[in-house]
Amino acid sequence: MDESSGTVTFDSVDPAWTAAGGSITARYAVLVHVAAGSGVPQSTDKIMAYCLLDNAPADVTAVDGADFTIQLAAGGYFQVASA
Repeated sequence: MDESSGTVTFDSVDPAWTAAGGSITARYAVLVHVAAGSGVPQSTDKIMAYCLLDNAPADVTAVDGADFTIQLAAGGYFQVASA
């Protein structure tokens, strides 16, 4: 998270996973606020943002051994005006 000029930007390095033991296939990416200490999403956690990974829409696949990387926009996940 970065705050400048009255705008808060939620950003990180581009998330990436290496397909191991098979392919990774996805159509959407979901940003979830996971409760502290749980380590994995729970039914009470909140979805903060989601996006379609291909504008067709179609599944996106990384074959076994390849990286599955979500390239974030220059503005990060999302931006909000700070008070």
